[in-house]
Amino acid sequence: MAKKISRYQLAEYTVNELQKGSKTVIDEIAAYLVTEHRTHELELVVRDIEAEFARRGLVVVDVTSADSLSEALERTVKSFVANAYGAQTVELRTSIDPALLGGVKVKTPFDELDGSLQRRITQLKDIKIKD
Repeated sequence: MAKKISRYQLAEYTVNELQKGSKTVIDEIAAYLVTEHRTHELELVVRDIEAEFARRGLVVVDVTSADSLSEALERTVKSFVANAYGAQTVELRTSIDPALLGGVKVKTPFDELDGSLQRRITQLKDIKIKD
């Protein structure tokens, strides 16, 4: 029986191959997950790949806002993340959620910062209820 390859090993292999310029590594990983009946781990594998990239200086950030980000706000988020994690490169993956009302949510492979107006309103409600 073959030894199970850990998600960390899959992530490390994937990042190594992508940095070498491999065009097939994603297909290889997908095929492995299907063959080994591990497709339920896909999101975890992707998270581990992003974490491995982050350890090597490339941080992928999920930014959710109520409206499209301005160029100035994109630069601010990239600068903040670069300084906080020592990243040489920061890539933003943006999405819009009108329910946030304003502000942004920033999620890295390691942390989540919720600076949304929705969160602030919830915090105020919690404080008022406790009084």
